[in-house]
Amino acid sequence: GFLTAGIMAAIMSRLDSRFLFLGNMCTNDIYLHYFGKKEISETQKVLTGRIFVVAVVLLTYLIAVFINKSGSTGIFTLGLWCFSGFAALFPLVVAALYWKRVSTAGAVASIAAAAVSWIWLFANSGFGKTQDYYFLGMMPVATMIIASALALVVVSLVTRPPDESTLKKFF
Repeated sequence: GFLTAGIMAAIMSRLDSRFLFLGNMCTNDIYLHYFGKKEISETQKVLTGRIFVVAVVLLTYLIAVFINKSGSTGIFTLGLWCFSGFAALFPLVVAALYWKRVSTAGAVASIAAAAVSWIWLFANSGFGKTQDYYFLGMMPVATMIIASALALVVVSLVTRPPDESTLKKFF
């Protein structure tokens, strides 16, 4: 029982933190950006964050209900596709931590390659309807990681490297 309770607590805390992060991000990056920080009180910021959290939870619930009733792509398959998109950013994370030659343009190219390959592969899979979709004999996530890594390396090598002052801050 304690083991199950611990697992459920970990799952719930991860979901809660994601929803709170989205509410905070929407409040700070969208609402405050367009309406100005000086004009909004702390109470309004908290209320705005809560409204965004409720909106995201409702939208997620409606998508889950619609997907299950329409008989189309399952929520688990969509989750796998979302994970694949995040996994495609793995080369960028590793390069940002360990490769001194990575450039801003290389990072942007890596993100763009991951996004474009994700959209293209997701559309080719029938927007997730083909559950056992493979591209060139590989799962789509492998193709996305390769595209992201190639874009990162090639663009970083052909553009100007970061300044020494920038490298000293992080390495």
